Formats: sequence, structure tokens, C-alpha cells
Amino acid sequence: MSATGPHGPRIKRSLALGGLTVALALVCRLTSPMLADVSYVLLAILALLGRRHAVVALGLAWLFTMINPALAPDGSAAALGRFLVIGAAAFSVLLRSGVLLSGRVRLFSALTLVFAGGIVAHALLVSSFPDVSILKAVSWLVAFVTLYASWRGLGRVEREGLANTLFWGLAAVGALSMPFILSPLGYVRNEVGFQGILNHPQAFGTAMALLGGWAVGRFLSRTTPSSLDAGVALLALFLILLSEARTGGFAFLLGVMTAVFLLRLSRRERLTLLLPALASRRVLVSGIFAGACLILAAPTVKTLTDDFVAKSGRADVGSALEAFERSRSVLYRPMLENIEENPLRGIGWGIASQPGQTNVRRDAFTGLPVGAAVEKGVLPLAVLEELGIVGFAVFLLWLGIAIKLAVAGGILPLSVLMTVVFVNMGESVLFSPGGMGMLHLILFTWAISMGAAPAPDSRHVGRWLANDGDSYPPPSAKQSRPLSQPAHG
Repeated sequence: MSATGPHGPRIKRSLALGGLTVALALVCRLTSPMLADVSYVLLAILALLGRRHAVVALGLAWLFTMINPALAPDGSAAALGRFLVIGAAAFSVLLRSGVLLSGRVRLFSALTLVFAGGIVAHALLVSSFPDVSILKAVSWLVAFVTLYASWRGLGRVEREGLANTLFWGLAAVGALSMPFILSPLGYVRNEVGFQGILNHPQAFGTAMALLGGWAVGRFLSRTTPSSLDAGVALLALFLILLSEARTGGFAFLLGVMTAVFLLRLSRRERLTLLLPALASRRVLVSGIFAGACLILAAPTVKTLTDDFVAKSGRADVGSALEAFERSRSVLYRPMLENIEENPLRGIGWGIASQPGQTNVRRDAFTGLPVGAAVEKGVLPLAVLEELGIVGFAVFLLWLGIAIKLAVAGGILPLSVLMTVVFVNMGESVLFSPGGMGMLHLILFTWAISMGAAPAPDSRHVGRWLANDGDSYPPPSAKQSRPLSQPAHG
């Protein structure tokens, strides 16, 4: 949004206050355990300043949660702090959006509410830990609706500016990690895979995969491609290789490839209209040159690929499928057994495949569950195992509509969304807003908001629920420029 006009001074004050709050929160998070808890309070205050600030606060809550413990001390009340930030963001955004007063609901929004409501009902009937299942479902729903309402409530310029800020913020995570490549601090988790400034190589690798998919989408969507976007994509690829996060590597590759395929399948248009960058002679020449280099360096590329798949020789595997089988079979085989035993009933939302392994952490004062980490590798299997066939069918419909909305937005949001989807084929985190899943939710909701009709006026954003079955841009815009070329700052 421009800082000029009648609201200019107010906007400038809001941005300045937000910037000061972010700076104080960062200092607190890096200083001491006690101040680390205070940092979440500051993020909650930031979220109250408006929609844009709420999204930034939730993004920083993800970073504060996932930060490398060798670089910043953990707070004792971080779990409650995350809930505080989510609650403050929801209060700020939903009241401003008028969602609570709107009775107009279209397909995707209605399906989201039905899906979450069904999980709560299912938890009461099936789950061995109903309070855990309900809290996970409600926290996800609140985070999802808050983020979706935030993106939908922003005008196009504001939305593009915020997305640009988040893109470069995620790029900064990669850039700030670079100095630790030669330091033990960058490998403290397992002393092998690079984790940068995050707490785990897998988290770092998948975050860089999302950054890479985003950078490639930005590059392909421009009629004048940016060398900065290309540089960020190469940086992301380099850091993924260092992390040895195979899920991230394959999600980056398959996410972009699938996005191009789906866009081509759904829209019978010339490839240069779907991917405007391909009309650039510079890109064409660079692509031919890069392809020739890859052919000439094929043996070296194969060696690097084999090392990545085999985790530098520590995993005795001969192919990507074998690597997936060995690394994920311990997770998906118990799920398959539960699916066979309870195909209709499921086992309960967010519950471990072996319920005895569900480690629930409860707040000492309230007794509420504040953590119940569950590791499951393949998101669709996890949903089928936990909710049964009916819940799984609703999930597939919900995901299908989300992909359709991203397709309407073009290659940029679609490449991001498909990278999110493929990361969740190896790491089921989309429904976990308390950890890595928050970053996924921020990008997922942005991607689908790019394909849903924007609110016609930011003063009437309560209509965000009423328009999400429509395409974006409106028909008049479709005639003036291709859908695959949204402006994005």
C-alpha cells in the first residue's frame, strides 16, 4: 500500500511501530530464556496492529520456534507463546475482516469449516486423546482462517508487497545461514546435515525447498525475468544439497514440474503465455547453455545426485524410491496396518499410529495439552489413517479445490502450492501450525488467495468468504494479460 494520500501518516506510523516491535522481539528472542518468552508477547502485540502485521507475526513465530538452539536460548513457555500469537492474530484479523458477521459462505470456505468441524466431532467419538485431537483441529482452523482472511482482506498492492517481504525474509534465512557452513554451529543436530540457523537439517532443507519453488515461480511468471530470482533459486538448491534433506530436494523438483504440467493441462494456451519468462531470448539462450553444461557434466551431476540420495554414503540405497522406502517405511507401514483395521472409523486426529507413543505435554497451570508431537511421513496416508475414508474424501475435495484456485492464479502461486504439497508427501506438517507447518500454512493460504477473487474494497473484506469460488483476476483482466503473469512486486 502506498504511504501517500489521506491515510498516509497513519500507515507510516503503523509500519514504523511494527518495525520497532519486530526489532525488539528479535533482540529478546536471541538474548535469554526469560526474554525469549517475552518475544512471543511482542509478536502478539505486533499481530494486533493489522492484517499485514498479523501475517508477519505468525511468520516470525515460526522462525522463533524453529531457530537453531545453539544460536538462541529456548523459553520455558514457548508453546503457550505460540498459541498467544495465533490467538492475537485471529482476534485482530477476524474482527477487522467482519467474518464473524458475514453469513455468505462459498464452497472452499464452507468445506474448510466442515472439514475442521468433522474432525472435532470425530475426536469426541473415536480419538483416544479427544482433547489433543480437538485442540490440534481448532488451532489449525484458527491459524488457517486467520491467514486466509488476512491475504483476502488485503488489496492487490498490499498483498504483493507483503508476499515480497516474506519472500525476501525467507531468502534472508538462507543467506544468514551461509556463514555457518564452516562452523560446527551449523551442524549441531547430527553433525552431518547442514541446518543453518534452523533447528534441524530436515526443517532447513524443506524451508529452502519452499524458497526455491517460490523463486522459480517468480522467475517464470515475469516477462522480464529477474536474475535475483534465479540467484535465490540456485542458493536454495545449494543449501538443500548441504542439508541432505531428500524430501526438500524432491519437493523442489517435483513441485515446479507438476505446477507446469497442471497449468498446461488446465489451460490450452501457448507455453509462452503460461510461462512468460520463456519468451525472453536471454532465458532461452541461458537455458540452452545450462542444458549443454549439464550434458557435459553428466557424470559429475550423477555422482552428486547419488551422494544426495544416499546421504553421502550413509544410506545404502540405489534409487530415490528405495531411499523413500527405507526412510519412510517405519512410518507408513504402521499407518497401513491401522487403515486396514479401521478403514471407516480411523484412529483419531493427530494421534500416533501406536497410541501409546503419543507423548502429550500439558501446561502445568491449566492442564491443557500444549504439545503432542507426532511424526508421520505421508500426509494423505496420515489423514486416511486418522479420519477414515469419509474424512479422507472430504480432505481430497478440499485439497483439489485449493489446487484449482492456485491454478487460476498462474505459475507463481501454483509452483509454491505444489512444493508445499510435495514436502508433505515426505513430512506431514501442513496441519501442525505450532511448528514447521506454520510456514506451510502462510504460503498455502497466499497461493490460494492469488486464485480467489479479491475483495472489491478493503473496507468490505467480510466478503472474503463469499468470493472464493471465483477466479482471479476478474474476466476483464483475463483479456488484458495472462493469468500466469500476476504482478508480485
